[in-house]
Amino acid sequence: KTYQAAEAQAKKLNTNADELMDRLLSTAWHEQIAQKILKDKRKGGGNGIIQYGVTSDNIGYLSILSMSNHGDNFNADNIYDAMDTIDLVMEDAMKELADTKAVIVDVSLNDGGSDAIARKFATYFTDHRTFVYSKEAGDAKNRPRHDLYIEPNDGGRYLKPVYMLTSDLTASAAEIFVMSMRALPNVTHVGETTTGSLSDTLSKTLPNGWWVSLSNEIYLDSQNTLWESKGIPPEINIPVFDPNDIFQGHYEAVTQVLQLIQGDRQN
Repeated sequence: KTYQAAEAQAKKLNTNADELMDRLLSTAWHEQIAQKILKDKRKGGGNGIIQYGVTSDNIGYLSILSMSNHGDNFNADNIYDAMDTIDLVMEDAMKELADTKAVIVDVSLNDGGSDAIARKFATYFTDHRTFVYSKEAGDAKNRPRHDLYIEPNDGGRYLKPVYMLTSDLTASAAEIFVMSMRALPNVTHVGETTTGSLSDTLSKTLPNGWWVSLSNEIYLDSQNTLWESKGIPPEINIPVFDPNDIFQGHYEAVTQVLQLIQGDRQN
């Protein structure tokens, strides 16, 4: 619904939805979170995809805007450069956030990328090997089930309360991250239901030269639940984007999560 709202709003502003989404990203991070929430005291890296800082109430905020393009020479078939970059940035983030009361991990603007990178980010929030989801080819006979686990990151980890914020723009590999994080006991999922487009694709070239891509995999979370096409619902519902004006709502959602954390810490 948020992208559809962007399309409608783009027509009124005589632009296109993709350009409007880029403006949304800039507004949500640079003008709202960085200035209002973190008071311009923030750090980041990975081509600006990873951003983090600490609020005046000693609550951490970590934004992951994509599950790809973190390294200068990112290649979807060779993600090791990205992994090295993620390690460098996240190690610093873990130090920066270590003494906070809790952390908001915001993937409400993350439209996906690499499943392996999604799992990589989750390794910073656990201290033990954890089964996070399984996958299998839905169109194969006697299809084997492949169980996926995350191992604790060798360096810094954040094991205090984590509040993961999602929206209906959270898609694909970002939903892999969501499933991985929901398997961890210190994570609370807040925000809006995700897109529901988890499956990798089976790509084929037709005899006439056309190219077709099919979602042919079944992803099941750690509780054996299928979220494809439905989206992953949060434990605590918080509206993130205003359908009447997509530039509104994200800052208010983060503020609500901050208030929720303050209340939980006092109880």
